[in-house]
Amino acid sequence: MLAGVTAGQSAASAANASSDWPDSLKRYVTRSFERAVTDVEKNRVQSVLREKITAAAAVGPLALRDWDAEPLPNLAGSLADRTAPAGAGHSPMRGRGRPRPASQSAGRYFRGRSRSRSRSRSPPERGGYGRTGRGARRRRNSSSGSSRDDEHRTTPRKNKNSRLEKKRGRKDGKAHFYSLNGSAGGATISTSEQLQKRASRFAGDRGSSRPRPRLQLQSVLQSSVTAGEDGEELDWSSLHIVGTCQDLEKRFLRLTAAPEASSVRPPDVLRRSLELVKAKWKKTQDYHNACDQLKSIRQDLTVQGIRDQFTVHVYETHARIALEKKDHTEFNQCQTQLKALYREVGGVNRLEFTAYRLLYFIFTKAITDITTTLATLTDEDKRDESVKHALQVRTAWSHGNFVRFFRLYQVAPKMSGFLMDWFVERERKEALRKVIKTYRPGVDVAFVCGALACTRPQFEALAAPAGLVFSDVGRAQLDCKASMACLAAL
Repeated sequence: MLAGVTAGQSAASAANASSDWPDSLKRYVTRSFERAVTDVEKNRVQSVLREKITAAAAVGPLALRDWDAEPLPNLAGSLADRTAPAGAGHSPMRGRGRPRPASQSAGRYFRGRSRSRSRSRSPPERGGYGRTGRGARRRRNSSSGSSRDDEHRTTPRKNKNSRLEKKRGRKDGKAHFYSLNGSAGGATISTSEQLQKRASRFAGDRGSSRPRPRLQLQSVLQSSVTAGEDGEELDWSSLHIVGTCQDLEKRFLRLTAAPEASSVRPPDVLRRSLELVKAKWKKTQDYHNACDQLKSIRQDLTVQGIRDQFTVHVYETHARIALEKKDHTEFNQCQTQLKALYREVGGVNRLEFTAYRLLYFIFTKAITDITTTLATLTDEDKRDESVKHALQVRTAWSHGNFVRFFRLYQVAPKMSGFLMDWFVERERKEALRKVIKTYRPGVDVAFVCGALACTRPQFEALAAPAGLVFSDVGRAQLDCKASMACLAAL
């Protein structure tokens, strides 16, 4: 960091003279963003900090300023700053001059209501109906109406252009709320040249369905301070951390601040880390360690903005391991990310995981998601082995054809059987209820086991808790009539 920067130097030159931010400034930026909750507040903090740091760099070295004692950006009036006009102490009124106090308005309203209520409920006085009743009321109404008309005539209507100028803050010289704590120079986008540069930067993104990668706020602010001297803003979507860590194994920890490059692994190290995770999984089947390492790899890919075929392979690997261990939460996170990745970069296993997504929606009984997924499938997609099987399972499940359902369960391709294991017990109980209601007086247990695609121990695990009744001592014949009373417990 260079010392001795004079006040005459520009903000960009002072910022370029800084090799790195002091620790107190980093803590100040972290504290400022921790207070922001909504996107509007984060944008406000980001703009205020950028201008404040630029102004501080123009005065002198950043390390000479006491950032620990620096007041944090004000977020309490973020909404009011955008809606209130520039003139302090005036409330926005449309077509009115001097605003009327709320107490007077409320008093006039309730006094009018009380007079009308008393007139409707009280009997007329004895002095004659015409003088004290209708005529008096007509005179009161005409007098009150004329006073209101006089008030409206004497109150001048404000010019529309003056209201617009006041709202934009041009009348008294106040800037937009993003520049409340800005630099002394008032760095705002005011010239047509700057506006054209800003518009051309976003022109290429119109109509693009590709989501913009997430930004690391600290690196964005630091890069914006070191922008060029022409005042042009940087394209923040292209700024990402480049990792330098060489550790093959690293515990997964949720980020509470902007990550350091020394704690993030680059892509070549992540590839070796993934191969190590797969080798250990085949050898030890330690799901806790494998899940922790895979989530750490996913985090390093995210903070670096890497979304390619290797990213797809990482999420597919984690999804397959989660399928084997019946981890519903991790599988759902992986398949949600894979859906977006397949749309962005593609993948050879897209149709396989589309079939898994359909089966997962059957598990969660998400009818709307099933319908949405079916609408995206083409005729070529439906000819895929996994997708074709998932569609058949969905048809049998929706029609209540349990015989067809369990036959498809026995011939599930690839890893579809692992996913169907999540809800096969639920469907077996439902099918057993139908068997008990249908067959009289009883049915062979061997027939039921074949129809439900289960072994005799699996059938006993269903029958014992419900207390099903059998016709013989060997429990080979199920008494359906006597077991009707057990359906509630099944």
